[in-house]
Amino acid sequence: SIEAKPEGLEITWPATPPHVSTYPWSWLRQNSYDPPLEPDTPVTSLSTSDPPAKILWGARIQESPPTVGYDDVMQDDMALLKWLKRIDQFGFCFIEGVPPTPEATEGLCRRIAFIRETQYGGFWDFTSDLKHGDTAYTNLALKAHTDGTYF
Repeated sequence: SIEAKPEGLEITWPATPPHVSTYPWSWLRQNSYDPPLEPDTPVTSLSTSDPPAKILWGARIQESPPTVGYDDVMQDDMALLKWLKRIDQFGFCFIEGVPPTPEATEGLCRRIAFIRETQYGGFWDFTSDLKHGDTAYTNLALKAHTDGTYF
């Protein structure tokens, strides 16, 4: 359960025995990222803020597509927020300067989410190799199908 108390937000986690965490309002204000708040912004103003408008785009988007830099996103939380806002507004955002390694791509993915571990492992580095006997390991086009229906 979640309850707003004078000293902060209290969360009772479902565990045996139940665990209670209290997050002071000042800490929540200081660590807010969506939207970022100034230290004196009342927390109640969050409920009245409107999300950024979606931007519909056409062929001209190729002239100046939404783009951010890899180093910026990896080192600066405000650049990360800018990336996420552009994804929210445009539906996508390019990242320039990503090193061409699986490790850099995985790190970028982990910057915004966790990577679900499956019986096949976590992050998957694709290589085209017909010896596996599975079209998933080739560069052949795949028709519509489902993956992970066993979750």
